[in-house]
Amino acid sequence: KLSENPHKELNLATWISAGVAIIGAFGLSYFIFGDIGSDHEAFKQIEFSIGWISPAVAAVCGIVAGILVGIIAERYTSSDYKHTRRVSSASIEGPALNITQGLALGMRSCIAPCVVLGIAIYASYCVCGMYGIALAALGMLSFVATTVSVDTYGPISDNAGGIAEMSSLDKDVRTITDKLDSVGNTTAAIGKGFAIGSAALAALSMMSSYLF
Repeated sequence: KLSENPHKELNLATWISAGVAIIGAFGLSYFIFGDIGSDHEAFKQIEFSIGWISPAVAAVCGIVAGILVGIIAERYTSSDYKHTRRVSSASIEGPALNITQGLALGMRSCIAPCVVLGIAIYASYCVCGMYGIALAALGMLSFVATTVSVDTYGPISDNAGGIAEMSSLDKDVRTITDKLDSVGNTTAAIGKGFAIGSAALAALSMMSSYLF
């Protein structure tokens, strides 16, 4: 049975996709590198610190980082949490406080994703070197179809609200579309978090290919 909160269903789709991507990462890692066996010298030459499982662990670092960035984005943009409600309360006092509070919240919200990405970069580098960072980027992009689909939910729900307003539908319809529009704004922020995180990892691995 579907819940009355559409955001839970969208999150569930993202988590299921991430779980499938993790299973696929370990399966591909074993299929490609499993025949090397326990030849530690061979793994050392290709900078795999924990054997054939190293590429899968690096990819999982990217997947987990993407999920965490999405959760952080949700906490700072969803109306279910205190941060957004605080900005809404500041709006009552006028536009100046609204802008100040919103700007401060936006700056503060960038700290945690940067820390998560930094940990993911370090962890993936420890298991696979620079190749691991590239795998982390691919891991974060492995379920991009779901994240982009969730991202597109925002403008669709926004258009639905506009159509309801222009069609002079009942206020109950507008109430429903406003709730969907609020969820859509959150999902759009989550999609942007995935895009920025994967871009940071991919850019780092790309620049390293020029340096080395």
